[in-house]
Amino acid sequence: MNKIKEFREQLGITQEELARAINTSQGAISHYELGYRDVNLKTCRDITQFFISLGLNISLDDVFPPDAA
Repeated sequence: MNKIKEFREQLGITQEELARAINTSQGAISHYELGYRDVNLKTCRDITQFFISLGLNISLDDVFPPDAA
């Protein structure tokens, strides 16, 4: 499961603000957070880069942890 919601809430931003920043809908962000929709690689990178631009020291794997083997 991804950690979009965890980092978004840590930054104090809404789903709508994140959606605008990466050019998608608030509904898509909600579905990503709930695991109803898979996130493509470009969107993963866009979300991670946006969080970094707001001051988080994170990597793609922090937001989207690899599945445990």
